Amino acid sequence: MNGTIVAVCTPIGSGAIAVVRLSGDDALSIVASLFRPYRLDSMVNAVPNMMYLGIYRSESVCDRCLCVYFKAPHSYTGEDVVELQLHGGAGLVSCILADLVRAGARPADRGEFTKRAFYNGKLSLTEAEGIAEMINADSAAAVRAAFRTHSGMLDRRIEKLKESVLNAIAYAESGLDDPDANETDALEGMIAEIQRTLIDAREVVDRSNAISYVKNGIRIGIIGKTNRGKSSLLNAICARDRAIVTDIAGTTRDTLEESIDYKGVRLIFVDTAGIRQSDDVIERIGVDRTIDAAKSADALILVLENGTVADAEELELISTFSHKPIIVAFNKSDVCEVDMTVPEGCVTAVKVSAKNGSGVGELISAVYDAVAQVTDAGADLILNTRQLDNLKQAIRVLENALDGVQNTTLDCTLVDLYQVLGILSELDGSEVSDIVVDKVFSTFCTGK
Repeated sequence: MNGTIVAVCTPIGSGAIAVVRLSGDDALSIVASLFRPYRLDSMVNAVPNMMYLGIYRSESVCDRCLCVYFKAPHSYTGEDVVELQLHGGAGLVSCILADLVRAGARPADRGEFTKRAFYNGKLSLTEAEGIAEMINADSAAAVRAAFRTHSGMLDRRIEKLKESVLNAIAYAESGLDDPDANETDALEGMIAEIQRTLIDAREVVDRSNAISYVKNGIRIGIIGKTNRGKSSLLNAICARDRAIVTDIAGTTRDTLEESIDYKGVRLIFVDTAGIRQSDDVIERIGVDRTIDAAKSADALILVLENGTVADAEELELISTFSHKPIIVAFNKSDVCEVDMTVPEGCVTAVKVSAKNGSGVGELISAVYDAVAQVTDAGADLILNTRQLDNLKQAIRVLENALDGVQNTTLDCTLVDLYQVLGILSELDGSEVSDIVVDKVFSTFCTGK
């Protein structure tokens, strides 16, 4: 690798602690020139993996801080790594970074620490991508799914696919290399392995598509006619005055989003304009956006007033979006108490009062239960765009090979199988170009 690198591993800005990390052959000597531990003459004599308290001193700044040395290859990057745990002032950290660069380090590129870990065999490409997914996760469920990728679950799936492809290659080559072999047996064995690979690969893709909610959140559109209390309900759900509320019908003219974390899943609630006939051009645009929001939502909350029955327009809404889970919120339950009639096509109904907050917890729980089939994603993987694209490409080549197996020779099919093996090797990073590696790590933060 090119020299010793340095970067801040914690968010830039004021805070209690800032961590500065160096990696490379000269990491320890560079730090030793500026940091003196209390218990040692020099950091060059430091015991690996032991934290030392001492004084960092340069011409520009001083700080009492902690320092730890990780000796190669037993470190995150596989190289000598030294970390300084400093007081988290932006000015202090900036000066210390400048000191370390003057002492011989260079600023790290985006993701360069993890890239070095990949090239030094400390983790696979998919495991590295799992780290980025964990950092960017917005919910506990997304963190768990990303950790499974980081801990090698996807690699094990890929290894199983590669094993089946290698078995198919072995059958094909036996049919080509041994004239006395039973060509029918070789062909049947190859076809069976291709079919097995396709089933397993499609399962991974389908499962990942189905559970993408864990990563992106579940969108819930709040819809209904004007003056039903949709904006008040959004405020009650997020427990703050997010939307403007008045007694004037048609106050909401545009969509408004707010998200909460519920049972480890990110629920994104979208307040919309009330649906009604209007001569107001702006209001009509708002209604159009309401329909668009409903179309893109994963589930809907239809807000009715407590004590009312859905009218023709509301029944039309239910009919239009009957393919989505629809939960009815009978609002203003603080005004009157009557039995609820759940409109046909809706999952369930909940009495709520956006004004005093009663029933809001039950409504959120009902929404979660209505989409619970996608929240069991906690038991599986989420693939990123690169991983999905590679796997889909492998599936396409396998499908072409299977479709043409009766109309072409074994050596032509063999070319397809080796292509699939190459795609899967690029997927887990066992055989991948520097261009792909650079693209993957360019999405990482500088200190990772």
